[in-house]
Amino acid sequence: MRIALVCLIVGEGSMAKGYRALRLAKYLGRAGHRVDLLCSGENSTVRDEHFGRQIEEPLQNQSIKKNCFSMRRLINRVIYWPDPARQWVQPVMIRLKEIFRDCKPDVIIISSPPHSIQLIGMLTAQKYGIPYVADLRDDWITNHRLRFHTPLHRYVASYYEQQMVRKATGVVLNTEIVKKRFRKRYPVHNDKFFTVTNGYDEDDFEASANIDINNDGRKTIAYTGGMYGNFLYNVFSRVVEELRGSGLDKDWRIITAGDSYAPKPEQRDVWTHLGMLTPQETAGLLCRSDILVAVMPPGEQSSSGTVPLKIYSYLRAGKPIMYFGERGSTTELLNCFPGNITNDRTELSNFTKWLERVDIRSQFSPCKKSFAKY
Repeated sequence: MRIALVCLIVGEGSMAKGYRALRLAKYLGRAGHRVDLLCSGENSTVRDEHFGRQIEEPLQNQSIKKNCFSMRRLINRVIYWPDPARQWVQPVMIRLKEIFRDCKPDVIIISSPPHSIQLIGMLTAQKYGIPYVADLRDDWITNHRLRFHTPLHRYVASYYEQQMVRKATGVVLNTEIVKKRFRKRYPVHNDKFFTVTNGYDEDDFEASANIDINNDGRKTIAYTGGMYGNFLYNVFSRVVEELRGSGLDKDWRIITAGDSYAPKPEQRDVWTHLGMLTPQETAGLLCRSDILVAVMPPGEQSSSGTVPLKIYSYLRAGKPIMYFGERGSTTELLNCFPGNITNDRTELSNFTKWLERVDIRSQFSPCKKSFAKY
């Protein structure tokens, strides 16, 4: 089967934005399908022998001067409905016309957010009669963390979601809670909704790379991923000072990785930030750590339909996970495996107190390798 897979951003450096689509393309290719991966030119370089080809279609307005960027971004948010990525739809449709002239695919898959790019699938299904599959990595209208700039933007998004469900052959969602929400909103189309969760790539763990970290005898608290603005940066800064105040800095250290700035120089004896790592290096860090920290992004509500992508790699690493956030899909998953601790977001302030009481050898069960078969 020939598949056209469209995602705004893919590539190893895109973190969660392109991880699902990239791995989807990889394993569909390994299953014997030809995958044409259509993406923007932003952070999207991919090399994999299983792709039919990678076609880059740069975003418009990429030459905006830095001093005008914030204003331009604000304008784009207002004039493009339901989100700024809407401006990408037309150039992609022009590119698809050229691609289809060469060889029309059997199916087109659109992986979002940004969800406005699902318009590409709707228009393609209508114009070319090709089956269209909508792959949603996050909820849309009932996403607690998605903010619409005006009521009109929300109205347009709601309309497009309805059209997506009506025109798609199938709608793939990433958690059961989100699937239940869609089934409640669109009972006539219940047979179109499927759940394919996120996950981890076993290849990353089989090829895990060692990180050059000084093994000074302290146990490691690790976190990988974004800091959600300054939210987690401030949390870790506070924990560093609390570790020092209680003397626990002699027993514990913090290691983080991801797209964030480094901690203050005076905190770097306790907190090391490694910056962006490859998936293989991330796997190596997780497997060498003692406790893995996961925090739900601010703005989420219970019951949450979100499972942060890092949770799956954390579980595969087989180390105890300390989760802070709303209850829902993530807590349901974590509670399937012994040794994990799930807390409300408010318990973040008690993290250091918990470390004072914990005995890492008795608090947690051995490595949870069973997740690899979950």
